[in-house]
Amino acid sequence: MIYILKSDTKMPNVDSALLDNVSILQLLNIGILPFSITQEDIESFDYILLTSKNAIKAITQHKYANYFLQKQAIVIGERTKDAWLHAGGLVLFCPPTSCNSITLANLIKEYVQQKHILYACGKDKAGDIAGVLQECCTFVALNVYESYENPNIMPHTFANESIFIFGSPKHYKIFLKHYAWNPTWFAISLGDTTYASFADNIRKLNAKGDFIKALKVAQAMRNDTPMQDNTTPQDTPNSTLV
Repeated sequence: MIYILKSDTKMPNVDSALLDNVSILQLLNIGILPFSITQEDIESFDYILLTSKNAIKAITQHKYANYFLQKQAIVIGERTKDAWLHAGGLVLFCPPTSCNSITLANLIKEYVQQKHILYACGKDKAGDIAGVLQECCTFVALNVYESYENPNIMPHTFANESIFIFGSPKHYKIFLKHYAWNPTWFAISLGDTTYASFADNIRKLNAKGDFIKALKVAQAMRNDTPMQDNTTPQDTPNSTLV
């Protein structure tokens, strides 16, 4: 069985073949944070940086949502792009392939030179985007949402050879709080920071920000027993994300 750790129970909108024997594990909930910003503040920014659909949900509920939507956005991927366009916003840049936040920061340096950037983000950040961009632009991070532990997590018995896709270190941390790790299980991270949070002695792989490829690899592994130990995409031909 493949488990996707998410902050909601909605199945991803992907090819149905990738969802065979896939279940959602909701260990975190999302809460919108109250945040203070003026119309003048928003107008002073050149671009908005978005790495989560949760940030879009937060700022489109704000009383100055129309002013946010007038700003061009730099987005981390197609799903965030679609959510921003659907809300009525404009997109300046979306990477051609899925990536993590640090890769995105390096890709957009030429776009943000000497610009004023607003990063609408979560309280828990997976990567230090500010550290990458602060030397080339004026960068302001605004926490607009937070994740917190689901108070209704139930006991569950996971089968041997189960595969778990983790989107954040916090998901992994909460998982270990409630469930003892079985050495036959396999962990897939969606980024470097999450991968670094994994224990050294578990079976694991880093999908480098590409959720679709993570699902493809998980499906391939589900039909390939036994699974390989401690793999990363470059370790073996069978674990390369292509």
